[in-house]
Amino acid sequence: MCKQLRKIFSVISAFLVMAIVISCFNVNAKAEEINEKSVENIEVYANSVGSEATGQSTVSQTVKAGPSYSYYTDVGSISAGETIYVLGSVKNEGWYHIRYTVTSTGKYKSGYVPSHLVTNISGNVSTEIYTGGQYISNSQQTVWSSNVPGNRISIGTIYANEPITVLYYAPVQYNYSLYRIWYIEYSTSSGTKRGYLYDANIRSCPDTIVTSVARINNDASVYGGPNSSTCAIIGSVGKSEFVTVLAKMQDWVCIEYNTNNGRKRGFLSSGYLDYHRPGLTYSDFWNYGKTSPSGISDKTTYLYAGPSTQYATIATINAYSTDVRYYGDSATESGWCYVRITNSNGKYVYGWFYRY
Repeated sequence: MCKQLRKIFSVISAFLVMAIVISCFNVNAKAEEINEKSVENIEVYANSVGSEATGQSTVSQTVKAGPSYSYYTDVGSISAGETIYVLGSVKNEGWYHIRYTVTSTGKYKSGYVPSHLVTNISGNVSTEIYTGGQYISNSQQTVWSSNVPGNRISIGTIYANEPITVLYYAPVQYNYSLYRIWYIEYSTSSGTKRGYLYDANIRSCPDTIVTSVARINNDASVYGGPNSSTCAIIGSVGKSEFVTVLAKMQDWVCIEYNTNNGRKRGFLSSGYLDYHRPGLTYSDFWNYGKTSPSGISDKTTYLYAGPSTQYATIATINAYSTDVRYYGDSATESGWCYVRITNSNGKYVYGWFYRY
């Protein structure tokens, strides 16, 4: 009898263990599914770690965080004759994306140098295609210097509700483990930076269906609305600057771009953009052209370039102003609404206002 009971108990225990294992597998699978949802529209782009081309710097030079001397922060420097990894070339820009070793620490950093200042290339150098778009950080997260999990350092931080550009999604197999890595661009007070997020906690851009990355092909003014006659100029973008495309109507597009005071949204002609993913269909502008009731602010507040205080301010709304036109609430960012105001020069500016 005791032997039979022990046998029955062993069988039951085995079934319980199996049930727990299956349950854990399902939980992990669900977590992976949720994690993948945030990048479901991003094509994977990456060279395998260890398979990149190599080259040598022809001069001692500064490494930039992105493919421009004008818009990006300095990462560090490399010496004449120094061997580097060449991760890719930047489309239409004449820059290489590289990884190099910091002599004092032995740690990897990545950045950009002009391609004509690199020689003795060994291996294939592919063109980087930015398949990502506009995303929002859900939490404070560390930005890392390289896509090599065992050799990286912290180079910055992004914060909850901060908007970022995901350039591409680049999972890496390293020491028998899969690392989910996003290559991003973000604003800082000293200039634009690029770096890597590991297992990013991000969400899609609110109130849009599709977003993408594009390159500015000529210097351009950015307007506060989709009309150069009636809307105010709120900023500018320069040739070879990278932006995200959020919405499009006829020849006008809504873009988001980096500034030293935070991200901004504005409008310009589609002709100023070279799209990294051409042929996409975008949302229309937020309720643009629809009936918009007047509103009154009961306090002096700011008009933000996007639905978060992480965005730059683009105007001031005076207390009890009667010149606020309401165009609708954000579908995902609670308390934020899209409005139009008229500035002191009689020009329109569209933006986001927190009404609670």
